[in-house]
Amino acid sequence: NTTTIIPLTASPHQLLITLDGQHVQNSPYDLEVLHKYDHNALRGVQQVIKCPSAPFCVAVHDNGDLYIGAYDDCIYVYDAAGHWKKTIGCHGNNDGQFDYPFSMAIKENTLHVADKGNNCIVRLTLEGTFINKLSATGAAGVLVDENKKIFVSDCLGHKIYAFDSDGGNRHVLTIDGNVMVTVD
Repeated sequence: NTTTIIPLTASPHQLLITLDGQHVQNSPYDLEVLHKYDHNALRGVQQVIKCPSAPFCVAVHDNGDLYIGAYDDCIYVYDAAGHWKKTIGCHGNNDGQFDYPFSMAIKENTLHVADKGNNCIVRLTLEGTFINKLSATGAAGVLVDENKKIFVSDCLGHKIYAFDSDGGNRHVLTIDGNVMVTVD
Protein backbone atom coordinates (compact mmCIF):
# COMPACT_ATOMS: atom_id res chain seq x y z
CA ASN A 1 0.00 0.00 0.00
CA THR A 2 1.08 3.57 -0.67
CA THR A 3 0.16 6.54 1.46
CA THR A 4 0.75 10.03 0.15
CA ILE A 5 1.42 12.83 2.60
CA ILE A 6 1.55 16.44 1.45
CA PRO A 7 2.78 18.84 4.14
CA LEU A 8 0.81 22.08 4.30
CA THR A 9 3.48 24.13 6.00
CA ALA A 10 7.13 24.81 5.25
CA SER A 11 8.57 23.40 8.48
CA PRO A 12 10.35 20.21 9.48
CA HIS A 13 8.10 17.15 9.60
CA GLN A 14 8.38 13.86 11.41
CA LEU A 15 6.56 10.71 10.35
CA LEU A 16 5.66 8.33 13.14
CA ILE A 17 4.07 4.98 12.38
CA THR A 18 1.67 3.39 14.82
CA LEU A 19 0.01 0.00 14.70
CA ASP A 20 -2.91 -0.75 17.00
CA GLY A 21 -2.13 2.45 18.89
CA GLN A 22 1.51 1.50 19.55
CA HIS A 23 4.49 3.36 18.08
CA VAL A 24 6.48 1.05 15.79
CA GLN A 25 10.18 1.10 16.67
CA ASN A 26 12.58 0.28 13.82
CA SER A 27 9.71 0.24 11.36
CA PRO A 28 10.15 -1.93 8.27
CA TYR A 29 8.72 0.97 6.26
CA ASP A 30 10.87 3.44 4.39
CA LEU A 31 10.03 7.11 3.99
CA GLU A 32 10.96 8.48 0.59
CA VAL A 33 10.45 12.12 -0.36
CA LEU A 34 9.50 12.11 -4.03
CA HIS A 35 9.06 15.86 -4.59
CA LYS A 36 10.53 18.89 -2.97
CA TYR A 37 8.09 21.79 -2.77
CA ASP A 38 9.32 25.35 -2.68
CA HIS A 39 6.73 26.79 -0.32
CA ASN A 40 8.21 30.27 -0.72
CA ALA A 41 7.31 30.21 -4.42
CA LEU A 42 3.66 30.47 -3.42
CA ARG A 43 4.12 33.61 -1.36
CA GLY A 44 2.85 36.78 -2.95
CA VAL A 45 0.59 34.97 -5.41
CA GLN A 46 -2.57 36.28 -3.80
CA GLN A 47 -3.57 39.72 -5.05
CA VAL A 48 -6.10 42.06 -3.52
CA ILE A 49 -8.26 43.50 -6.27
CA LYS A 50 -10.62 46.32 -5.43
CA CYS A 51 -13.56 45.79 -7.75
CA PRO A 52 -16.12 48.63 -7.45
CA SER A 53 -19.02 46.17 -7.45
CA ALA A 54 -19.68 42.61 -6.27
CA PRO A 55 -18.30 40.08 -8.78
CA PHE A 56 -20.56 37.55 -10.54
CA CYS A 57 -18.05 35.85 -12.79
CA VAL A 58 -14.42 35.84 -13.82
CA ALA A 59 -12.34 34.89 -16.87
CA VAL A 60 -8.56 34.92 -17.21
CA HIS A 61 -6.70 35.53 -20.50
CA ASP A 62 -3.50 33.63 -21.26
CA ASN A 63 -1.54 36.86 -20.66
CA GLY A 64 -2.82 36.96 -17.06
CA ASP A 65 -5.41 39.73 -17.54
CA LEU A 66 -8.42 39.21 -15.29
CA TYR A 67 -11.95 40.03 -16.52
CA ILE A 68 -14.53 40.40 -13.74
CA GLY A 69 -18.25 40.59 -14.53
CA ALA A 70 -19.86 42.53 -11.71
CA TYR A 71 -23.22 43.26 -10.09
CA ASP A 72 -23.35 46.75 -11.62
CA ASP A 73 -23.38 45.11 -15.10
CA CYS A 74 -19.86 46.26 -15.99
CA ILE A 75 -16.81 44.15 -16.78
CA TYR A 76 -13.66 45.29 -15.00
CA VAL A 77 -10.29 44.36 -16.48
CA TYR A 78 -7.14 44.03 -14.35
CA ASP A 79 -3.62 43.07 -15.31
CA ALA A 80 -1.84 40.07 -13.79
CA ALA A 81 -0.51 42.25 -10.95
CA GLY A 82 -4.05 43.30 -9.99
CA HIS A 83 -3.95 46.83 -11.42
CA TRP A 84 -7.12 48.17 -13.03
CA LYS A 85 -6.80 48.56 -16.81
CA LYS A 86 -10.29 49.43 -18.06
CA THR A 87 -14.02 49.01 -17.70
CA ILE A 88 -16.04 47.38 -20.48
CA GLY A 89 -19.74 48.08 -20.94
CA CYS A 90 -22.41 49.23 -18.55
CA HIS A 91 -26.03 48.42 -17.71
CA GLY A 92 -28.37 48.29 -20.70
CA ASN A 93 -29.51 46.27 -23.69
CA ASN A 94 -27.67 48.00 -26.53
CA ASP A 95 -24.56 46.64 -28.24
CA GLY A 96 -21.79 46.23 -25.68
CA GLN A 97 -24.10 46.68 -22.69
CA PHE A 98 -25.10 44.04 -20.15
CA ASP A 99 -27.92 43.08 -17.83
CA TYR A 100 -26.55 40.46 -15.43
CA PRO A 101 -23.28 39.18 -16.93
CA PHE A 102 -23.50 35.70 -15.44
CA SER A 103 -20.45 33.93 -16.89
CA MET A 104 -17.60 34.57 -19.32
CA ALA A 105 -15.13 32.70 -21.49
CA ILE A 106 -12.11 33.92 -23.41
CA LYS A 107 -10.90 32.23 -26.55
CA GLU A 108 -7.91 33.83 -28.23
CA ASN A 109 -8.84 37.52 -28.54
CA THR A 110 -12.60 37.24 -28.05
CA LEU A 111 -14.51 37.70 -24.80
CA HIS A 112 -17.82 35.80 -24.64
CA VAL A 113 -20.24 37.06 -21.98
CA ALA A 114 -23.36 35.10 -21.00
CA ASP A 115 -25.77 38.01 -20.48
CA LYS A 116 -28.58 36.37 -18.53
CA GLY A 117 -30.81 39.44 -18.34
CA ASN A 118 -30.65 40.16 -22.08
CA ASN A 119 -30.89 36.44 -23.00
CA CYS A 120 -27.81 36.41 -25.18
CA ILE A 121 -24.09 35.90 -25.52
CA VAL A 122 -22.30 39.18 -26.13
CA ARG A 123 -19.06 38.77 -28.08
CA LEU A 124 -16.41 41.47 -27.74
CA THR A 125 -12.77 41.98 -28.52
CA LEU A 126 -10.57 41.97 -25.42
CA GLU A 127 -10.39 45.76 -25.79
CA GLY A 128 -14.20 45.90 -25.44
CA THR A 129 -15.23 46.48 -29.06
CA PHE A 130 -18.61 44.89 -29.79
CA ILE A 131 -18.54 42.00 -32.30
CA ASN A 132 -22.06 40.53 -32.15
CA LYS A 133 -24.82 39.00 -29.99
CA LEU A 134 -25.97 35.40 -30.08
CA SER A 135 -29.56 34.76 -29.02
CA ALA A 136 -29.67 32.36 -26.06
CA THR A 137 -32.66 32.40 -23.72
CA GLY A 138 -31.64 31.98 -20.07
CA ALA A 139 -27.93 32.26 -20.90
CA ALA A 140 -26.21 31.18 -17.71
CA GLY A 141 -22.95 29.54 -18.73
CA VAL A 142 -20.66 29.84 -21.72
CA LEU A 143 -17.78 27.66 -22.87
CA VAL A 144 -15.68 27.87 -26.02
CA ASP A 145 -13.94 24.64 -27.04
CA GLU A 146 -10.61 24.14 -28.81
CA ASN A 147 -12.37 24.36 -32.20
CA LYS A 148 -13.93 27.70 -31.16
CA LYS A 149 -17.41 26.13 -31.02
CA ILE A 150 -19.50 28.09 -28.50
CA PHE A 151 -21.67 26.23 -25.98
CA VAL A 152 -24.25 28.03 -23.85
CA SER A 153 -26.32 26.61 -21.00
CA ASP A 154 -29.96 27.69 -20.71
CA CYS A 155 -30.86 27.61 -17.03
CA LEU A 156 -34.55 28.21 -17.76
CA GLY A 157 -35.28 25.73 -20.54
CA HIS A 158 -32.92 22.83 -19.74
CA LYS A 159 -31.11 23.30 -23.04
CA ILE A 160 -27.63 23.66 -24.38
CA TYR A 161 -27.10 25.94 -27.37
CA ALA A 162 -24.18 25.19 -29.67
CA PHE A 163 -22.94 27.81 -32.12
CA ASP A 164 -20.25 27.74 -34.79
CA SER A 165 -17.16 29.85 -34.08
CA ASP A 166 -18.64 32.89 -35.82
CA GLY A 167 -21.91 32.58 -33.92
CA GLY A 168 -23.85 31.08 -36.82
CA ASN A 169 -25.65 27.75 -37.17
CA ARG A 170 -27.25 27.51 -33.75
CA HIS A 171 -28.10 24.00 -32.60
CA VAL A 172 -30.41 23.45 -29.64
CA LEU A 173 -29.87 20.37 -27.49
CA THR A 174 -32.61 19.50 -25.02
CA ILE A 175 -31.38 17.86 -21.85
CA ASP A 176 -33.79 15.20 -20.65
CA GLY A 177 -32.77 13.11 -17.67
CA ASN A 178 -29.37 11.48 -17.90
CA VAL A 179 -28.90 11.67 -21.67
CA MET A 180 -25.48 12.47 -23.06
CA VAL A 181 -25.61 14.41 -26.31
CA THR A 182 -22.77 14.66 -28.83
CA VAL A 183 -22.52 17.61 -31.21
CA ASP A 184 -20.44 17.32 -34.37
